[in-house]
Order: sequence, then structure tokens, then C-alpha cells
Amino acid sequence: MGKNKLALHPLKKREIKDVARKGITYISALLTLLLLTLIFVHIAQGGGSLLSAELLTSDYASLTYTYESSAVSSYYAAPSASDIAFSSAWGVGLKDETSLTGESVVSLVYLAPSSPMGKLSSEVKVGAYFTKAFFQDEAGNNVIALAKDGAKGVIETFEKGKTLTSFSITTKGGGIRASLLSTLLVIAISLLLSLPLGIGSAIYFSYFANKKNPLVRLLEKMIAVTAGIPSIVFGLIGVAVFIPFSSLFTGVNTGSLLSGCFTLVIILLPSIVKSAEEALDEVPKDYRTAALALGSSERQALHKIILPSALPGLLSASVLAAGRIIGESAALVFAIGNVISDTVSLSGKNATLAVEIWSLLAGENPNYRLASAIALIILIVISLLSLAAKILTTVFLKKRGHV
Repeated sequence: MGKNKLALHPLKKREIKDVARKGITYISALLTLLLLTLIFVHIAQGGGSLLSAELLTSDYASLTYTYESSAVSSYYAAPSASDIAFSSAWGVGLKDETSLTGESVVSLVYLAPSSPMGKLSSEVKVGAYFTKAFFQDEAGNNVIALAKDGAKGVIETFEKGKTLTSFSITTKGGGIRASLLSTLLVIAISLLLSLPLGIGSAIYFSYFANKKNPLVRLLEKMIAVTAGIPSIVFGLIGVAVFIPFSSLFTGVNTGSLLSGCFTLVIILLPSIVKSAEEALDEVPKDYRTAALALGSSERQALHKIILPSALPGLLSASVLAAGRIIGESAALVFAIGNVISDTVSLSGKNATLAVEIWSLLAGENPNYRLASAIALIILIVISLLSLAAKILTTVFLKKRGHV
């Protein structure tokens, strides 16, 4: 009995170690999940209130319109809303708000149907920002209303004015429509160029390359080393190589979306090659051997057996690449530039979402709210991509009878 107890002791000791390791693993995973949740909640608190269809569809730049007038004041009944500053002389309701770019503005929230200001132009409508107005009072003196005086101060000036001389409004702006479209365009072109090259290279290294060849081993080591190079170094390569190269297609000698796409391709290739190689290595070698034994050619075995079996891993590689593109900023600041433009084209230098975050947080007055809103959108997009890849993988495996 004593010997049996002594014989069981090492086994119990190993079980205790296994339980301790599992406990450490679970605790680490829980802490990581908690940290990610706190980050997400912090970002949501900072920019969640800005998320709207208007944010996604509006231009970033705002336009100011000025109209000349000779309208005279009248009397207009106040609206039912009690939280606005209202001018009964001009039928205008104003309210202090914060714009999407984080600036304090005076928003036009009510216009009486017969208000002379609403008849100046179709641009003068609820939702625009008041800028300034020039009046003449009963004595013929000039009276100026400025947005910096706040909604109540502006309305007090409105009540003094009897004749409207000039009126200015500014469109909202602060939207991310162009940056969102630029990001989607960069993702599409970068993946279109990098995935065939990366997966093709992985197929070569996994099935056709001679592993004993010194050149092949050198190439594999170079790919591994390249994967660890900071992205800002690739940005310098983009400036030196891909901006001149892309100018052959765009005719523009400065950074552009196309030069950014070329830069992203060389950033993505190492990780795509390695991820695709791992996915291909997961396919049992017997599949290839059996296919060849049944008379299939190498091409048929590759396209009919190997690649479909490795599809889940290849989808994961694609999702990781797309996530890297969405979150990349350092390289694109060099290869494209940090200009936030509302015109999207391959020859333009419009910022992507990540670059816009970098631009918004740079300078003396960083816009944390809009930057947080964009960061939240990036997190949502990456989560949706991961979910889509998971669903596609599950559906594919079910069709093949693996689930």
C-alpha cells in the first residue's frame, strides 16, 4: 500500500500542476477580455453619441453661404419647444450645440413657415449652423449678430433688428463619408493584389519548393523577418518607390490612394504567406497523395481538394489582412498623406479612417469625440468581418460534412 501511494504521488503532483496551468490560462484570458471590454466601453462613451447615418453619409468639410436681403421684421408665434432661443420678430429658433468636429455652434432648429430667412435659399434650413447676420435697427444703426455670442445672445440681437441686411449659415460638415469610402476602396484593391500573390507563394513553399534549396530557405527567412518590420519603414518605402511608381498610372507625383494600396500590399504579404502556409499545412498530406493516386493532376488536386480543405484558414488570413488595412495609419500617412478630403479617387490623397483618427488627434485641439466615434466604427467593422468569416467557414464545413 505504501508503495502504491508513493507511485501515485507524482501523478497527483502533475494533476495539481495541470490545474494550476489551466487556472493561470483562464485568469489571463478573463483579464484580457475584461481589458478589451473596458477599452470598448471607454471608446463607446467617448464617441458613441456621434454614431448616426448622418455621420456616415456627410462630408467632412463645411460650406458657408451668405445672402443679401432687405426683409423687414414681423411677428411670429413661438413654437411649442421650450428649450430653444426664439426670435418672435424673425420666426427663427436657435440652440447651442456641439458639432461633429467638437466645436461649439449655434444650430438653426426652427424656422417659421413664412420666415423671411427661410426664403433666402434652400440651404437655409433646419440643421444648418448660424454664422452671422447684419441688421438695421429703428434708428438706422447697424446691428451685428455673431455665433460666438451663443443662441440667446444672437436672439437678443435679432429682436433689435428691424431690417435684415445680410444673413450667413454654415453646413454641418464633420462627416466621414469620404474616409469610409476610401478605406473600403483601399481594402478592396489591397486584398485584390495581395491575396493572389500571398496564397500563390504559400502554395509554392508548401507543395512545390525544395525545402533543402538554400535559396528557398533564404526566401522563407526573409519573409519571416519582413513580417516584423515596423509599418512606418514600409511607409518610407512607399514614398521612395510606390509614389513614383503609382504616378505612372495616376499622373500625380504626390501620395495617392493607389500608392497607399501598393504599400499595404508589401505590408500584408508576409503575414498572408505565413497564415496561408499554416492553413495548407493543416490539410493532411494523404489528401494530395490519394488524389494523385486516383489519376488527378497536380492542378486538379490543388484546386479540387487542397484549396477547398484549407479554405477556413485562408478566410482567416483574409480577415486578418483586412483588419490590418483598416487599422493601419503610420505607413499611409507617408504613402498617402493625412489630408481629409471629400473627393474619393485613386489619384487623390484622401485619408482612410485610421489616418483620419491620427489627424484628428494631432495638433493643439484634438477632437477626441469624433476620433472615438471612428475608432468605434473600426471595431464594429472588424468584428463584422470576423463574424462573416466564421459564418462562411461554418457553412462550408457543414456542406463538406465536417460539422
